[in-house]
Amino acid sequence: MQKRKLYVALTREPEAFGISYKMFIVVGFTTLILFLGSGSFWAFIVGIPVYFIFRNINKTDPGLTAVVITKYKQCPKVTNNQYWGGANSYDTRLDI
Repeated sequence: MQKRKLYVALTREPEAFGISYKMFIVVGFTTLILFLGSGSFWAFIVGIPVYFIFRNINKTDPGLTAVVITKYKQCPKVTNNQYWGGANSYDTRLDI
């Protein structure tokens, strides 16, 4: 049996302008909401540093957005969060 190399480009998320599509949508909508709220074109300047922050995050770990989205989808906070001292649904202290 021969080992075959995995084509890495197929495992990465699709990108637009160097950031993933999900990050691109966040930057775009944040800038759009600031523009509509302020009515000034200077609001578009806020999108530039946010874009470069997301671009640096995407360079270090391209799958980070998928991890964060999965975390909040699959592990929502439960109602007894305060009872357990900040843990999600179980006691993290090891008082055995």
